[in-house]
Amino acid sequence: MKILILFLLLSMGIGGIIAETSPSLSPISSNTGVGLSLTTAVEMAVSNNYELRMSQEDVSIAEQNYNEVRGQLFPQINLNASYSLTKNRLPSSAIPASFSIFDSLENPISDNEEKIAQSVDYIIGNMIPSSRDREETALAGQLALTQPIFLGGQLFHGLRVLDRVKTLQERRYELELQNMIVTVVNAYYDLYLAKEGLAIQRQALENAEMHLSRVENLFSQGLVSEFDKLRAELEVSRLVPEVLTYENLENLAEENFNRITGFTGNVYLNPILEEKALSFSRFEISLDEALISANENRIELYLINLMTDIYQVQFDAEKINFAPNLLLTADVTKYSSKTGTYSINNDDFGTMGSVGLVFQMPIFTGLSNTSKRLRARHELRRAEYDASNTTDLINLEVRQTWQSFSTSKKYLEVQEMNLNLAERALTIADARFEHQAGIQLEVFDAQIQYNAAQIALAQARIRIIKDYFALNKALGNNLNQMIGEL
Repeated sequence: MKILILFLLLSMGIGGIIAETSPSLSPISSNTGVGLSLTTAVEMAVSNNYELRMSQEDVSIAEQNYNEVRGQLFPQINLNASYSLTKNRLPSSAIPASFSIFDSLENPISDNEEKIAQSVDYIIGNMIPSSRDREETALAGQLALTQPIFLGGQLFHGLRVLDRVKTLQERRYELELQNMIVTVVNAYYDLYLAKEGLAIQRQALENAEMHLSRVENLFSQGLVSEFDKLRAELEVSRLVPEVLTYENLENLAEENFNRITGFTGNVYLNPILEEKALSFSRFEISLDEALISANENRIELYLINLMTDIYQVQFDAEKINFAPNLLLTADVTKYSSKTGTYSINNDDFGTMGSVGLVFQMPIFTGLSNTSKRLRARHELRRAEYDASNTTDLINLEVRQTWQSFSTSKKYLEVQEMNLNLAERALTIADARFEHQAGIQLEVFDAQIQYNAAQIALAQARIRIIKDYFALNKALGNNLNQMIGEL
């Protein structure tokens, strides 16, 4: 009778545990909120990422630098104006007694003598100050034009360099965006895996505590051995640090995700993991095709080749730095200068204009131009070496990501098989216990193996998604267009 009661109680206890943790491939999280999609996470990261904002500003800066240099091709027109007022207090000795030739003439005075005497008096009167305080005013306005005619090709080489720099910044922004997408994908699925793992471990701990409670009850009635009780306690003790570990992983993953995306509040993630992992596992590409795609599409290779082209243009410009410069200059000036009370009248202003050609040619610059040319040549060689090195590194990255993706596909197949086996083992252990051919420890061990297989399968699915994005980045594909796939 005691044996019969024992089996009935254990059947009810284990049956309740199995019912609460029945095999399922769906996520265990109980979040009921609307899930945050990966597309939304990427959009938030783009809006809140300071490095991307700085890259956008770099594009605008490069564009304005190009416009600034291009403006030197057009005439430079400047308006200059000046006004000066000079006050001078003379010493008393500088003011002689008044003198007049006209007053000194004896009558009768002819008309010619009168005119000559008055003219001389006027000239001398203006030359000799009549008071100690003397003021002089000067006013001038000038319109000047400078037009480059020939600058030895340096201006056009500079425009070629800046045009390439502008393109360089635009592609660097695209590269920053691709790198950020990979970062968001990793952070998104790391957080999802931490949440799912924590849910599984919490469910396992809850089951273990329920099992321990029932075993302790049975032990108090003398229906189970102390070994069964110790085994149940050990399983609870083993799962407690597992739960704590996953809680810590979730906190760290959520902090990292919020830092990247700028998201605040509780994060609910609900990606369609199984279907996408299965879809990505069908992606096929040979290693040779992957290498060809990377060499054709990688932004880094485009950038390094563009940098080499920039250094080539700079070297070409330095080779002709002894060429002459030819400028056209023209200006027109209105000016006036007056002593005493100042008034502006049309007849108070004079006009002066000039047109000229300016020829400049360096003869000796202390070998500085030669040093610039040699430096440009070394920079060009360095850029060529860097291009070769970057190509080798990208080829290595393609091989590594291609191999990792191939391994992930095999790993996913194994974990799917392991989950099926664990599910089958749990079903068999349950059936054996129901038919009194097994013990409750077999059922509990099978449940533990099933929980571990669930976590391993989730890890395998997330790994193949991560490797899929890493491989496509290595191939040079546009990840922004691929985000919609998730």
